[in-house]
Amino acid sequence: MTIMIVGQFVNGLVSGLLLVLIAMGLTLTLGLLRVINLAHAALFTIGAYVGFSTYLYTRSFFLAVVLALLSGFAVGALLEVFLIRRVYKDPDLSMLLCFGILLGITQIVRNVWGISPQIVSIPEALSGVVRIGIVPISIYRLFAVGIAVGIALAVWLSLNKTAVGLLVRAILDNREMVEAFQIDTSRVLLIVFALGSGIAALAGFLGAPLFGIIPDIGMTMLPLILAIVLIGGVGSFRGVMIAGPSVGVIMAFVTLISPSLSYVTIYVLMVVFLLFRPLGILGGRM
Repeated sequence: MTIMIVGQFVNGLVSGLLLVLIAMGLTLTLGLLRVINLAHAALFTIGAYVGFSTYLYTRSFFLAVVLALLSGFAVGALLEVFLIRRVYKDPDLSMLLCFGILLGITQIVRNVWGISPQIVSIPEALSGVVRIGIVPISIYRLFAVGIAVGIALAVWLSLNKTAVGLLVRAILDNREMVEAFQIDTSRVLLIVFALGSGIAALAGFLGAPLFGIIPDIGMTMLPLILAIVLIGGVGSFRGVMIAGPSVGVIMAFVTLISPSLSYVTIYVLMVVFLLFRPLGILGGRM
């Protein structure tokens, strides 16, 4: 019984931290741009498939990780410059545009890679298990947790300890005032958007050996990502860092009772937060 409980906890924690990698970019762009970027989930799909193809043909897991990250960064930058930037001032149009981008990228993935599910094998160096007490834990899951925590820590330090991070926080608080000092906020927004997209793409490939990949995986993840952003608080990085693992662990344990109730539980929790604590877990604090 103990082994099963700890195993579910670890599985939920890994899933939640991978969701954090996607949600952190979305919550920052929501806070900065006031755009409900539904296309963000498509970067998860792109990263999964680019990493899958790279690993399939080169057998280099490290190269696959790098190219997945770079593919998300590049696609995110292109989307921001040529499409999303043009509709910042129209929330309704921007949401429709982003949803259209999500559908379009999903269809492109279907055309290029097909509709069959794909499995990414775990590299030999990361295969096997380690035992913590009597509980066996996959080495790859520990690796994925380490990467997710490392990236989250790096982003948090960047936001709180660097000049660029200070500028991002200032834009979150009052973009108009920052622009009044003749600061080019569009460049900062592009960097944040592209980095968030790259991290989401990286999460797509890191999760591929655990969950497999299908063309619709981004659309499948989207409701969960939005739930984490809303529970954590729009624009609240620390809130998302708490909400992501919490959502993952809750879903893992509810699945033991009834797999069909796991998503329902999270959606109910999201509604409760929207009604009684709309600013999220930390009350909107960054």
